[in-house]
Amino acid sequence: MNSEQLQTIKQTLLEEQDTLIEQIKKHKAEVFDDGELSHYDNHPGDEGSALYDETLRRTLTEQEIRHLGDIRHALERMNEGVYHLCEVCGKEINPDRLEALPTTSTCIDHAEHGLDRKLYHESKEGLVIDDVGALEQLQAFGSSDQIGDQDGDNEDPIEKISSHTKHV
Repeated sequence: MNSEQLQTIKQTLLEEQDTLIEQIKKHKAEVFDDGELSHYDNHPGDEGSALYDETLRRTLTEQEIRHLGDIRHALERMNEGVYHLCEVCGKEINPDRLEALPTTSTCIDHAEHGLDRKLYHESKEGLVIDDVGALEQLQAFGSSDQIGDQDGDNEDPIEKISSHTKHV
């Protein structure tokens, strides 16, 4: 990779970094300023929409922060003079790959072994809820809050749900 290509990629990364910082600031300001003094008189549907919007903004902000970290890592690798080398095997990363994915730190052979991919899969471990028969479970509880008005047995609802939850 020649120095002109490296400078072009570095400039692109710096511009993207500045844009992301502004977007993160904007999203964080939106989370704290919803314009409502009280949610007391709002319809539950409106509250659901507001909650969805807030969750979406938070998710976008998390992704932007993660991407900002990737950009900073790439810039650090440039400053150290190892930007063009694969973090796994140490071989040179194809310049076309670096132009297409400026934040990559692995060659194409080790793209599957990327640290971000490993962290993604680790974060997906946890509870798995078996929702087969969920409608029948819901119908068993009926529309009343009184246990005596429910059809079927009087088994503890927590026990009933726990029997369908698996820990991985």
